[in-house]
Amino acid sequence: MLVRLVAGLALLSGLGCSHPTVHERVDPMQFEKNGELPPIMSYHMHALYIDDGADSTQRALDFREKFVAHFNVTNDCTSPVLPQPDVCMFEVEESNHDAPTPFISGNWAVYITLERYQEIQWWSMQHREDLDLFFHPNTNAFVHDHARWSTWGGRQWPLNVETLPTYGKTEGEYCNYWGCYFGTSGGSGDDDLI
Repeated sequence: MLVRLVAGLALLSGLGCSHPTVHERVDPMQFEKNGELPPIMSYHMHALYIDDGADSTQRALDFREKFVAHFNVTNDCTSPVLPQPDVCMFEVEESNHDAPTPFISGNWAVYITLERYQEIQWWSMQHREDLDLFFHPNTNAFVHDHARWSTWGGRQWPLNVETLPTYGKTEGEYCNYWGCYFGTSGGSGDDDLI
């Protein structure tokens, strides 16, 4: 029931074309109650760029073309929030303050099945040139997926986790500014690191 509610809210609220993917029958709260972590069901990869910078945008779109050609991705994702049967491309996103996403600038994203993750991650890291890539799992624990269980290639960008449907339900989650570390409420896990 929680998963259907979150999926419906995500569709209605315009959380952006690529966030989040909701996997039915996976309730992270049930796993947390048992002291377990929810299973990773799929991944997203985002290539981030400055959407009002002509050079940055062009480099990101060129990399997208190389990615599509290399992996022979012939289909666009059919839903912004539902699982997909294979690797597919989401629409290119520009920052939009009317329908905010976790991303502070432009990005393009790809849905990645578990079976293809390692192959795609390896190739993308070696061919990204100076682009910044963001890989995150999809477990339905959206704040953790984006902030704790994610991987960056290149520079780490701040994320606006307040746009995620589970924001406000995760202890110590407020961490959406440069230099912020997760761990305790307010984001500072270790004051020596800041």
